[in-house]
Amino acid sequence: MTAALTPRLALDYLAELQPALASTAVVGTEGELLAGDSSLAAAGAGSGGVVAAGSAGSGRVVAAGGAGSGRVVAAGGGSGRVVAAGGGSGRVVAAGAGGHIVIAQLGPGALEPLVRHDLEMVARELG
Repeated sequence: MTAALTPRLALDYLAELQPALASTAVVGTEGELLAGDSSLAAAGAGSGGVVAAGSAGSGRVVAAGGAGSGRVVAAGGGSGRVVAAGGGSGRVVAAGAGGHIVIAQLGPGALEPLVRHDLEMVARELG
């Protein structure tokens, strides 16, 4: 039997797959930080914050706020959705599945389509 993937191990795995990420975090669907950078998981209305809402098992991720606000909101329903907010280096990308939302801030040289794919995969593996 293999050990379950924990949020901390998921971020370590993501760092191996995507070394050009500036920061990463895993939050629960209620917005609680499970691992990683607390600034990515900060709740509230401020620009650059990430807010999670919904019940356990939700994982649909939707963009919110004005263009370039950098705010990502996760809400219930569906799974495996990926969104991005902000622009260029520093852009925030999030994917949710099950009861987890994996969030990454792109660094210089990060390839967003590949980051999106890897975030989805890690979110699904966390379940």
